[in-house]
Order: sequence, then C-alpha cells, then structure tokens
Amino acid sequence: MSEALRRYKRDVTPTKAGKKWEELRLDKFDAELEWVGDFMSDVTTDQVAKWRDARLRVVASPTVRREMTLLSSVFEIARREWRTCIVNPVRDVKRPLNNPPRDRRIEPAEETALLNRLGYVEAEVPVTLHQELAIAFLIALEMRARSSTSTFLASRVMAS
Repeated sequence: MSEALRRYKRDVTPTKAGKKWEELRLDKFDAELEWVGDFMSDVTTDQVAKWRDARLRVVASPTVRREMTLLSSVFEIARREWRTCIVNPVRDVKRPLNNPPRDRRIEPAEETALLNRLGYVEAEVPVTLHQELAIAFLIALEMRARSSTSTFLASRVMAS
C-alpha cells in the first residue's frame, strides 16, 4: 500500500490542479494508515470503514469524503493500470453525508458594523482600500451574492 501511495504521488498527482493538497494527504496516508504496510489486495472494506469512522471523530464529513475519493483513486489506478489489486475496497464503503447547507443571512446590524469598520461613507468616493472593499461588499449584497460570501467577508474584516 505504501508503495502505491508513493507511486501515485510521483506519477499521477503532478498532473492535477490540487497537487499540493493531494501530496500532503498522500504523505499523511503513508504515515498514518494502519494498513499501509499491507498488500493492496489484502485491504478490506472493514479496514476502510474503521479508518473512516476514526477520521470522522477528528475532521468534518466533507474532509473525509475528499480523502475517501483520493484513496479510491489510488486503488482504481492500482486496479486498472498497475494490476496490483483486483478490487477497490473504498468503493463499497458508505461515504459520510455532506453537512446541510447554511441558510444564514447577514443581519442589518452586522452590515452597518462592517461598513463602519471599513470606513465607508455614503456618497463619498472611496480613497482607501478598505473603502473600496466596502463598495465591493455592497455590490455583492445588491447582486444577491451567496450569503456565505458576505458572511465570510464580514467575519474576516471584523477579525482584523
């Protein structure tokens, strides 16, 4: 299994856009999977399910889903191209559900506080980067941009 993770990292990962994240994740798999020393053909769905359950106690379900996708990709390449295993045990393990979508909207008081923090003055031409950011924020609100964008922006500015 360890050899397959390293080979995948060397041969497949460099062709992907998110290669940095994938390299880190593959290194983590290689260092932490209990069955990393086993032959790929000996890894069972029970082992993968046990790993999934342990990960869910540490990270959120979307992270585990992404990790399972990567692990499944390693097994699929090994099965189809390298012929080092016959089955992909990850495919038969139920993936955790995604978190429900957020439904939070920015409150008028939060909007006012944010605009004040950015130094926004209505009907005045912006002169600072923060004031320009306030204008961008107002445009996003006017265009009914996703609330998570507005909420994210508000949390970042208020934290600084």
